[in-house]
Amino acid sequence: MSTPLKKSSRALLKELSTDKNENTWLLQPTVLTFMKHDYTLMQNKIYHQVIDKLQFAVKEAITNYKSTNVDDATKTSLFTTGDYDDPDNPDSLRLKIHISEFGVARTSYSQLKDALRTISCIPVEIPYEIDGRPWMQLESLCSIRMPKEFQARTDFIYIIIKKRTANCMLSIKSGYTKYLKQTVTNSRNSYTPRLYTLLSLYKGMPSKKIKTRYLRQLLCVEDKYKIWRDFRVKILESAYKDLKRMCIDGIADFYFEWENIYGPDQRKAGEPETIMFTFHGADNPLTQVGQDTLIKQQKYIYDLLRGQLIMMDEKRATELQNRITLDNYKEIQESILYIYDYLTSHPKIL
Repeated sequence: MSTPLKKSSRALLKELSTDKNENTWLLQPTVLTFMKHDYTLMQNKIYHQVIDKLQFAVKEAITNYKSTNVDDATKTSLFTTGDYDDPDNPDSLRLKIHISEFGVARTSYSQLKDALRTISCIPVEIPYEIDGRPWMQLESLCSIRMPKEFQARTDFIYIIIKKRTANCMLSIKSGYTKYLKQTVTNSRNSYTPRLYTLLSLYKGMPSKKIKTRYLRQLLCVEDKYKIWRDFRVKILESAYKDLKRMCIDGIADFYFEWENIYGPDQRKAGEPETIMFTFHGADNPLTQVGQDTLIKQQKYIYDLLRGQLIMMDEKRATELQNRITLDNYKEIQESILYIYDYLTSHPKIL
């Protein structure tokens, strides 16, 4: 068998051998939880992959702040080692992200490329403090360097972040938010990641009231969905259904329900003054529906591994089948099908 295929097979087996049953928790400075932006669903996924890449710096910033009570991200290795300095701009940092890390299928590469191209043009508003006085950073979060075409999952891009922006992003003085990465990456509605990370701040409480006007500002929809029914359907109901679906599938830790709270002088109709969110945890990681889905997916992967092209032995195929989760299934399936396509298009190596 040729060397390229052997490398692909080894990479696949290594990926399957890694225990992916553990949830991937991300820590995000709360200043970013309250950051205002109008990202698409794909751009939200790009943003959270950047947060994933910055986990080492976030954890260092938290540790440094707890020990010194000084909120200064420039003391983290992101700034001090020089490993992340942008050689083309001394005032910026550079993060390398492989295309495979975005977790999108090859058929979505065009959509990913468009989202990367436009994300650098979308302004964000990051709140922070200087000497106890509220300030805000207004500019695009990052810029992008990427190939004109993505040739393979091993291709990569560079995320370029200005150092002053990175310092604001890693401010820990206001605390941090803990949330599941797979809940974001498996979202189907563009507002789900925003509501999910925001409400993750309060999920330990039975409920949380949020002013509707403030929620509109956070979601950058002050001038959109002006009719309350549209806001309810496009944002609240869509995110509710999205999160509940993921709770059933075992890839979200909670979902919400909501109640309209009207002011004393308001008619009990139309847009309420306040929305009260109540939280429901995913007590059982997988319901029967989710378990049935997982069993079908695991069997499909097993059949592919035991098929006439890969012909993996039964013991190994069973072991790897048991490592399939609802979170990693699509990526693993795509990897196996890529090997199938490679083998069928290169019959001489069989």
